[in-house]
Amino acid sequence: MEEKIKDLQERLDKTNISDWYLDEYKGESLRMIGSFDLSYYHEVEVNFNGVSFISCPIYLSYPKFRLASVKEKEMLKNKGIDFTYAVCLDEEDYNATYFVCASELNFTFALTKYYR
Repeated sequence: MEEKIKDLQERLDKTNISDWYLDEYKGESLRMIGSFDLSYYHEVEVNFNGVSFISCPIYLSYPKFRLASVKEKEMLKNKGIDFTYAVCLDEEDYNATYFVCASELNFTFALTKYYR
């Protein structure tokens, strides 16, 4: 999981993707989409499976993806949150860290245009 998240963030760092939206949450699956302008298209989808906890706004700007630190994992465990992996989304402009706890993460870079 750590290598996958590093790969995702390295690829994101090479783009102008700034806007993120929690697009769909069904059962234990969460899909986030990212783009420079979500009004017209998205360029990346991040899919979390086996989701056990979400502490995240619906819209984010320039989040940085990483695994939770030992201290952050301990904080989640102390709150009674059960998880396989705790993924952090750091939104530096707001000095905020959000969490998605899941057993799996996959991502796809592909342009999806919205036609109205």
